[in-house]
Amino acid sequence: EWTGARREMPSVYHPGVPHAVSLSITPDSGALAWAVEETPPTGWLVGEINEEGVWDPSTGKIKWGPFFEPNPRTLTYQAAPPLDAGGEQSFHGALSTDGQNHPISGPQTSNDQAAALEWTEYR
Repeated sequence: EWTGARREMPSVYHPGVPHAVSLSITPDSGALAWAVEETPPTGWLVGEINEEGVWDPSTGKIKWGPFFEPNPRTLTYQAAPPLDAGGEQSFHGALSTDGQNHPISGPQTSNDQAAALEWTEYR
């Protein structure tokens, strides 16, 4: 069985428009405790956090857990880029299982529509 964390999100963003981010978490079956931290791009507005996750504006991180059972969970939130956002924006996160940190896999970046169109034209 696969264990770890994977992010799903749109590859293109539109300034001011929130989009959904989903983290599929499958902790190791022997995990005693686990938690997740996610860092959206600086300046993005964060909301609609599920599973009692908490946004900490001082660190720019969303934190979930700790959870004390190894059940898979899907953690979700909304992230809205500011109106002046442009270019490639990066998301970072980690699954911490019994004190060991594992990076969240899957998409790590989102581009604004103009950058995405330029990239498509040059392919």
